[in-house]
Amino acid sequence: MSRIRCRRFKETTLEKQPEKSVNIQQLRANRIILWLRLHSIIEVQYFTGFKYLSSLEPYRMADVGSLREAIEEGFPV
Repeated sequence: MSRIRCRRFKETTLEKQPEKSVNIQQLRANRIILWLRLHSIIEVQYFTGFKYLSSLEPYRMADVGSLREAIEEGFPV
């Protein structure tokens, strides 16, 4: 009986989730942004295989959330 309940629960939760189309470029960009938050820029350059540090600049600019948090900590409204 519990197996039927679990199966029904899984089926209903899967039906409610919207389909998302994610391509490999989005996954790669998200991973690079995450690495930039956690590691130094030199380590991320090594992980990604980029030859120049300037190649990471677009990904550093995409991380606006951490900049907003730093501004709010330093200058509370």
